Amino acid sequence: MKKLLLSLTIVSLLGFSSCKDKDEEPSKSRTELLTNAKWQLIAGTIVPPITIDLFGQTITISDIFDLEGSEPCSKDDLQIFNADGTITNDEGPSKCDAADPQTTSGGKWKLLESDSKLQIIDGDTTLISITELSATTLKGNTTMESEDMDGNPVNHTITFTFTNKK
Repeated sequence: MKKLLLSLTIVSLLGFSSCKDKDEEPSKSRTELLTNAKWQLIAGTIVPPITIDLFGQTITISDIFDLEGSEPCSKDDLQIFNADGTITNDEGPSKCDAADPQTTSGGKWKLLESDSKLQIIDGDTTLISITELSATTLKGNTTMESEDMDGNPVNHTITFTFTNKK
C-alpha cells in the first residue's frame, strides 16, 4: 500500500511539474533578450570614483551621467544589439545636434563564457559581466583602469543599468 501511494505521489508530481500555463511565455535565450530590445542607459556608478583636476579644481565623479558627453539630449540614446553581431547607436527622441544622423555604427558584440559576459568591440574591447538580463532590464559591470592625481594606477568598477525602450 505504501509503495502504491508513493508511486501515485511521484506520478502526480511529475504530471503537475510538466504542465505549463498557457499564458506563460517561453524562455528566451540571452541572445534573443539582447536583440529584441532597444537599450537605454538609466543608471551607472563608478567605484572608486574617478578624481580629476579640471582647471585647478578637483572633481570627483561617481555617477556615469556626470562624465563628459552626458548632456540631457544624450540620456535618451539607445543601443541596439543586432542579430548579426553589430551594434547600432540611436540618438533616441532628442538629438544634441539636429544635423547628426539618427543612427550610427556602434561596433560589434558577442556573448562569451556561457553567455555570462558581453564583449563589445568599438575601437576598444570591453568585457561586461552580466548580472541581470530580462526582457526589460540589462544590468552589468566592467572594470576600467585610470590614474589617480599622483599618476598611480587605479582600477574602477563601472556598474550600469539599461532598460528596454522597444
